[in-house]
Amino acid sequence: MFFPITTKYCTTLIDDVLSWWTRYVRRNPDANPHAIKTAKHFIEGVVRGCSAGKKEPSMYTMLQKWTDFSADWKRRPGNDKIPPEVSESIYFVRT
Repeated sequence: MFFPITTKYCTTLIDDVLSWWTRYVRRNPDANPHAIKTAKHFIEGVVRGCSAGKKEPSMYTMLQKWTDFSADWKRRPGNDKIPPEVSESIYFVRT
């Protein structure tokens, strides 16, 4: 799964990453960013959507999108911090 995102939306505010999460949860009701498999699947979809038309997604793009998402996730009331074992493993997602 990837999100059909245009380049315009890949450079906007962090809130967009949370809106992508909301769309992801609609398609995957049991989604939880605290699970490594879910987190990797989600961020891979975001990165592939942002990199549409390019030969290969940039590692920097993936790192930045994950950082944006995890930072804003913590700001939402009632959300627990994503565990370090999940956060750090995202940096090794294969695209």
